[in-house]
Amino acid sequence: MMKYSNGKGKIISNREVAPDHYKMEVEAPTTFGEALPGQFVMVKVSDGVVPILRRPFGIFQTNKDRGSFEILYRKVGEGTRLLADIAPGVNLDILGPLGTGFDLDLSGDNPILIAGGVGIAPLYMLAKELVSAGKQVKVLFGSRGKNDLLVVDELKTLGIELLIATEDGSEGFKGYGTGLLEELLERGEEISSVYACGPEPMLEKVDKIAISHNLICQLSLEAIMACGFGVCLGCVVKTCTKDKDREFDYNRVCCEGPVFNAGEVIWDEA
Repeated sequence: MMKYSNGKGKIISNREVAPDHYKMEVEAPTTFGEALPGQFVMVKVSDGVVPILRRPFGIFQTNKDRGSFEILYRKVGEGTRLLADIAPGVNLDILGPLGTGFDLDLSGDNPILIAGGVGIAPLYMLAKELVSAGKQVKVLFGSRGKNDLLVVDELKTLGIELLIATEDGSEGFKGYGTGLLEELLERGEEISSVYACGPEPMLEKVDKIAISHNLICQLSLEAIMACGFGVCLGCVVKTCTKDKDREFDYNRVCCEGPVFNAGEVIWDEA
């Protein structure tokens, strides 16, 4: 298991990149330089007792030259509202990197990365790593509309093929990202593997598509969690088991996940 750090990190920047979406850069302990795509960090968003629990955020990217990491988050609840108001120069209580990241060895030569909304966060770092490894990477980014698309300019600098799907048709393919994935497969596009992160209904659909097309697929789940390292058991999901004496297993999103292989998660219980 990779070592993680529990300490302070100074905020370098914290800016709004789209309505109610923010990107934060934080000075990091040295362990963050070895973070893998798909891992996450637990952040205490307040020095007070409310909220008492840290919040999990996928690592958007690490900057080894600056000794920092970045997170991309949506301002949606009390914790993220507090986080959005914190100014550069403030020290954050951080714990990480945590969790099981994506397995790049499964990618093959033509991987496709499918993001829904802020689910682009861990996939950005994955795309960078796969391009560096010489892969022909497609990134399929789905959102409600054009104004909800995040870090598009940064994605375009990676040397990937960017495919956009919007539910309202304001940009790219009109419909869900999973609908565009099905269209690509019907057209016979060469896809060696699928990596996905986004809302649970999207992940369930990607899972079913991958299984039906016999595709290697990994899915990054989001979950509410209290500790981030497997003790509280607050983030468990039901998963398939090979044990004949049990109907299912429980796995922790913070440890065995957040990345799971296609066919592992029992979705009606996730």
